[in-house]
Amino acid sequence: MKKMRKYISTILFVVCLLYFVWMMLDYNGITIHKKIDHTISTGIYADGVQVGETSVTISGKYYPHLLREDSFWGKFSVAEVPETENDSLNAEITWYEEKIDGVHYEYQLITFHSNQVGSAYIEETGGAFMLSMNRSMDEMVWAIDADRVLATSAQAYQNYVEKQHQ
Repeated sequence: MKKMRKYISTILFVVCLLYFVWMMLDYNGITIHKKIDHTISTGIYADGVQVGETSVTISGKYYPHLLREDSFWGKFSVAEVPETENDSLNAEITWYEEKIDGVHYEYQLITFHSNQVGSAYIEETGGAFMLSMNRSMDEMVWAIDADRVLATSAQAYQNYVEKQHQ
């Protein structure tokens, strides 16, 4: 009986130690990450009509986390928003999932971080914006201001409009 108790204690200790090591690696983004480096074309929509096109260049690392929200860290440059093309600016995108009153919500938050001062657009808004983007980062919808929405397709824009009216 004493041997069995010691054996179980050893197994529990090893499992807890492995869990702790995994958590530390996961928290620091050392475990699994996926390199993202591409440019996507988006339409610019105003009042329900596509009024132009622009591009979004994404370059960085996507971190799928086991026990917390997935995230991306790197460059997120939008030609239509010149402030995002600043070399000192980095973007952090976090994927959130919540269940409130039995309703499942999924949303993303993009936050811009800079080691320099002087980006009026980023500073006025606090640098954080709501965004709708898939985890492969090749489809998105982003309301860049009250009048303009960027979307990778007319269907993505339509889905965004429908969600806004719910």
